[in-house]
Formats: sequence, C-alpha cells, structure tokens
Amino acid sequence: MHVVPVPVLSDNYAYIVYTEGSKDALLIDPAVPEDVLAVVSQHGLNPKMILTTHKHLDHSGGNTALKQQFPHLEVVGSEEDAIAAVTRQVHGGESFEACGVRIQVISTPCHTRGHVLYLLHDTSMPEDPAVVFTGDTVFIGGCGRFFEGSAAEMYSNFMEKFRSLARNTLVYCGHEYTLNNLLFAVTVDPDNEDLRTKLAWAERQRTSNEPTVPSTVAEEMSYNPFMRVHETALQEATGKHDPIEVLAELRKMKDNWGIGSRSNLSSKRP
Repeated sequence: MHVVPVPVLSDNYAYIVYTEGSKDALLIDPAVPEDVLAVVSQHGLNPKMILTTHKHLDHSGGNTALKQQFPHLEVVGSEEDAIAAVTRQVHGGESFEACGVRIQVISTPCHTRGHVLYLLHDTSMPEDPAVVFTGDTVFIGGCGRFFEGSAAEMYSNFMEKFRSLARNTLVYCGHEYTLNNLLFAVTVDPDNEDLRTKLAWAERQRTSNEPTVPSTVAEEMSYNPFMRVHETALQEATGKHDPIEVLAELRKMKDNWGIGSRSNLSSKRP
C-alpha cells in the first residue's frame, strides 16, 4: 500500500492511497482539490473514493467540488457528522473494501460527535503493517481538542481503541503539529528519552521542510503524553491521579501552553 501525504492549507495533510499495480485511489480529507489532484495526476491515478474523518472544513471542504468533477466518486463519512456531499454514511465497527484495501471504521467522538478513524489493510499484502488515518483525534505526540466531547470519551479513544491496534500500525494524522506537540510534551515528561529523541528528529525534519508523518502506535505509546496518563511523571505534572482527570488536565495545560510566547509554533494552537 502506498500512502502519499499532500500538504494543504497552512498545516493540514490530505492523503492519497493506492496499492501496487492499481491506478485506483482513495483520497483522505482532500480539503483543497487542486493540490490533491495535482499529485493524483503526477502518479497517473484515478480517484474512486473519499474518506472523510470529520465535518470541519479543513478536512471536508473539498468534497463537493470533487464530487462535481468526478460524479462517480463515493464520498464516505460518519452518520453522526453533517459532512458535505457524503454518499455513504458509516458508523463505528463497519468494514468494507475499496481499491484493493479493507477499510475499518473506528468511532472516536470528542473532537466532533461523528469523528472517525479509518484503519486500512492492503488485501493483497496481509503481512504489511496496517495504516490508520486519525484526522484530528490522535496527532503525533498530541491529542485533538475536545470541541464536542469529554475527557472520558477521549480516554476511550486513546486507551481503548487506538491502543488496541497492532503496535506496528502506521499513524497518519490530519495536521503537521508534531514539533509543537513534542515541545509541550517535554515540559510535562522531561525525563522521557524516547520523547527527547523524537523531538530532535522532528526538529531536523521540519528544518528541512520534511513531514513528520507517519509514526506508529508503539511510538505514540512511548512519548505521547495523552497516551501516558497512567505514568507517574504525567500524574505529577498535572497534580492528578485518576487517568481521565490527568488527560483532562493535560488538554487544559496544552490549550494554555505557549500563549504569548514564541514556543507557540502554530497559529491554530493544536
């Protein structure tokens, strides 16, 4: 399975997915059609389906124009979100195949009520790692904002759903927030060597204008503070002991981190 990240807008990623020997392509959150289609054309691919992680326009905003340009396109999105141009509504636990890929839908309500992850397996290469597109729920080293949900829901998303995936699953998130996330993470988990190693790598990547996707589930478990809420270091940093309360406090701390300082690297403050 080939995954091509396409930077769009200020810090979003859309993705193009296709399998070896096929020209049929899946488009994930293609918010800026012209940018995505330029890469589709470079690879000689045929768009067949859009997978939309959630309703926010920086993820779903390209659906209508693409559907108009390619009437055959199937546009997939959660039945819980009001997503433009959707032709197939899906729910958590659903599974289907397209473009040589088996697609599993994982419901992760919190950032929006209908946010979903898409877990993809190449049906012709079952030994290859799975790939998960996490939208604005799981970021590299970070966590989406709780716009329409609670810390308890995000805890379930991280610790029960995401954490249950195979450790070598490749993680492709919806934004290039990695450096910002890791700079915050090191303030609450300063003795984590895995975190410091990842931060140094991310700094080199961004200095070279290279993406930081993908990570893996195993990596996120080692340095993402929102997945380490049972660890003593994070409990001490937040002053909480209940894991859900630790998660809620971490999100509050991240919301306020860097305000008025140059450490706030993203205008949208992930």
